[in-house]
Amino acid sequence: MKNLFLLLLIGIMATLVACGNEDSSGAEKEKKTVAQDTETKKAPIESSNEVKESATDEEFVKDGTPLSKAGQYNIDKTYGTKIILEKITSPNLSMDLGSLNLVINDVKIFERKGAPQEELDTVFSNSSIPPSDPYYTIQVRYSLENKGSESLSYNGFEYLVTDQKQQINVLNELQGGNGVHEIQSGALLENEYIICVLKPENVENINKITLKTSTVYDTASYDSVADSQNIDVQFK
Repeated sequence: MKNLFLLLLIGIMATLVACGNEDSSGAEKEKKTVAQDTETKKAPIESSNEVKESATDEEFVKDGTPLSKAGQYNIDKTYGTKIILEKITSPNLSMDLGSLNLVINDVKIFERKGAPQEELDTVFSNSSIPPSDPYYTIQVRYSLENKGSESLSYNGFEYLVTDQKQQINVLNELQGGNGVHEIQSGALLENEYIICVLKPENVENINKITLKTSTVYDTASYDSVADSQNIDVQFK
């Protein structure tokens, strides 16, 4: 009787050990599965080929550095839009408007691709041109120096006309920059600029623009000191 009880006890213990091993194996298997799932989820985060390619792309220019050659691009840090320099000319063209010296430093045409709706709504809110993706802008960078003895008022450029027959009323359609200036005697204002939207049709065929300056006034008396003039700028 005692032997029979001992055999039954050994059998029960063997069963419990087997169950314990099976539970432990199941737990290890579950732990392994979770670990595999975690690595799978991590994989896309560590794979950033697109960013790395952009960082090593010869045409990619880091934010803060001006685009200076056609084909170069950067990324707008506000909207994430890709900005490509399509055309550039740097004439450093000087013109005297009475005692106010105006120098056109450079003119650039940009293509902006992948703009979100928020950007399109902002840019085209005061434009007669319908939104499009991509869309195009023109930027004119210039400097002003007052070589006279009196303060001068200058309202920038009145019109910008392309050789593709687009006329832009600059003050009404300005997208960036400062169109109105008061220049004190002896002062030099550098890196002033205007940005306007271009029609997407025939942008690649633009070879010349004409800028019409506004009248220059004596700030105190508001007497005219220089009439408006036309300035032709060629893309070479």
